[in-house]
Amino acid sequence: MAKRTSTVLQNLEAATDALRELGIVEREIERISLEVADKVAALNKQAEEELFPLQDRQKGLQKRIRAFATKHKKTLTEKGKTVFVSSGEFGWRLSPEKVVTKFSLERVLRALKRLGLRQYIRVKEELDKEAILRDRPKIPGVRIEQDEKFFIKPCEQTEEGERVTL
Repeated sequence: MAKRTSTVLQNLEAATDALRELGIVEREIERISLEVADKVAALNKQAEEELFPLQDRQKGLQKRIRAFATKHKKTLTEKGKTVFVSSGEFGWRLSPEKVVTKFSLERVLRALKRLGLRQYIRVKEELDKEAILRDRPKIPGVRIEQDEKFFIKPCEQTEEGERVTL
């Protein structure tokens, strides 16, 4: 990679030339990025085409093993829930417990409140930044900031030599 030293530009003409060069560099970066994206998309498509029959076969084998195991679960699990064979293992595991609600969340929350079971309701407190920006209250330890950001926007040169701002 080429290494360039950074020097402060001395006049508007130098800044204009640097901006022109920046535009050329950014267009080349964009061209290479698009080229890479096209290659990645082609590779992904190829991989997808190669993977599909394998994934289909995988699902079929899993289904057949599961059907066999389910049919013979009682005899297979006499010594434990995992069956060890020379080519691997299969079996059953308990999933972590989870809470499942029969009704809508709002209905369950109303019932918990009505029954005095508020310890099962989580309340999340957070700063309402939109309201602070809108109302501008004086709050100790809170301030509103706004930064000025520098930007550079080179013009694109078309093949006809026209300048178009990107």
